[in-house]
Amino acid sequence: MSKKKFPDPPPEVEETVKQYVRKGEDYHIFRPAIKFNDVLYHYCKFAKGKTRSDGNEELSGFLIVRDDGVVPPKTEEVISILRLGLHTNTMTFDIAVTGREWASLPIQMWEKLMNLLRKVEQAFQSEMPEEIREALSVFKETAETMSREQKLLQDVSKAMKLAGEVTIVTPEIGQKIADHFDGLLVPRRLT
Repeated sequence: MSKKKFPDPPPEVEETVKQYVRKGEDYHIFRPAIKFNDVLYHYCKFAKGKTRSDGNEELSGFLIVRDDGVVPPKTEEVISILRLGLHTNTMTFDIAVTGREWASLPIQMWEKLMNLLRKVEQAFQSEMPEEIREALSVFKETAETMSREQKLLQDVSKAMKLAGEVTIVTPEIGQKIADHFDGLLVPRRLT
C-alpha cells in the first residue's frame, strides 16, 4: 500500500485549536483535511489526559477549524463536516486494523485445502462410512466458504489503498470509503 504523508495543518489551525484546550486535556488534529463546498476544514478531538490513536480515551469535545484558522459557527454544514471527518476516520481505522488482519489470510491455503479434500473424497468415497462422508462435506464447505470470503476481502485492500492515498477528504471520497466499509459488514451465510 502506498502511503502518502498527510500534510500538516497550517499554523493558524494549530494556534486556534490550542486556544480551546482546557487544563488536563490533549488534542489531536485529524489528517487528512476535509474539503467541503470548495473550502478546506480540519477537525480536532479533545480528550482528558492523552489522546490515543485507537480512540480509547475519554473524549471531551470536537472542533471544526477552517484552513485559515477561523472556527465557523455551528450550523448544519459544520455538523456535516464533522460527521464526514469522524465517520471517514473511524471507517478508515477499522478497515486498516481489522481489514488488514482479514486480508492477510492467504487464500492459497484454503484453495489447497479444498483441492486436498476433493482428492480424498474421490479416492475414498466408496470406502467411507456415512459419518466420515458428512464430516468431509463440512470440511469442504468450510474451505470453500473461506476461499469465497477471502476473495471478497480484496475490497479491503482497495479501501486500504484508497485510505493511504487520500490527502483531502471530500464527500465523494468519504462515500467510497463508506462503500468499502459497508462491504465488510454485509452479513454472509456460511453454507
